[in-house]
Amino acid sequence: GRPVVVTPIWMDQFMNAELVKFMCGIATPPLDDLTAADLAKYISRTMTDLGVLGTASMLAQSVHQEDGVKKGVEYLSRLMKEEVKSGRWHRRWKASGYGWRDDWGMQRYV
Repeated sequence: GRPVVVTPIWMDQFMNAELVKFMCGIATPPLDDLTAADLAKYISRTMTDLGVLGTASMLAQSVHQEDGVKKGVEYLSRLMKEEVKSGRWHRRWKASGYGWRDDWGMQRYV
């Protein structure tokens, strides 16, 4: 039940940082825009903000109440049978326009 501080650097980390903000912690600005002093403030806030601490605690309780291994195996089995082998997943992925995207942050490092 501990909150996390996430500093996105590249690709899907920006989206994952948004999920962390929603679920169990604090997302900082991207690494290129972050100072050590600001990082210290984010870490301190994570350790003292009752809302962040409470949300992380509730998420931990929820995770501990489910059989994650069983649920994960069931999900992956269903995904492989119903989505991947049927070709449905690939068709949806292709139609979505996802793939390599400039807004994933790669342009900063190439």
